[in-house]
Amino acid sequence: MKTQSNNEIFIQIKSFGFTFLLDNKMKHNLMNPDFLDFFKEEYPATEEEYQANQMAVEKLMRESEVAFSILPEPLKIYLFKGVYEEVGYKVVKCSDNKLRRCKAIKFNFKHEGHPYSEIFYIDKSVEEDCAILGSTFWRNLVSRS
Repeated sequence: MKTQSNNEIFIQIKSFGFTFLLDNKMKHNLMNPDFLDFFKEEYPATEEEYQANQMAVEKLMRESEVAFSILPEPLKIYLFKGVYEEVGYKVVKCSDNKLRRCKAIKFNFKHEGHPYSEIFYIDKSVEEDCAILGSTFWRNLVSRS
């Protein structure tokens, strides 16, 4: 298992690397809302509009002689589509040991090439802009080793 210290784990999200905290004393996975904001993108209203945008961006990149071409106003590069989806709310024990009703998200990432889909609860009491993987993830990780 590749960890940076006993309580950190390196994960990948769409080819970007992040360090998540591991805390097997916490039952739930928790995430600071500021960390989640990094992955928020406003997508076109329909899947067809999204696909048309992606094809136009790819065509422009292929045909451009500039390494980092500037996209015209209506086009946008979307990096994080499918990284997370909101799945409701639940009362959970937060990082400050208080029970709160928190938004639940299903978050997708990879660790050592294995895909994971974990439920995280958005917790404003998580210090810094980070995420904490709790005991459920820890047990699954140890059983895979």
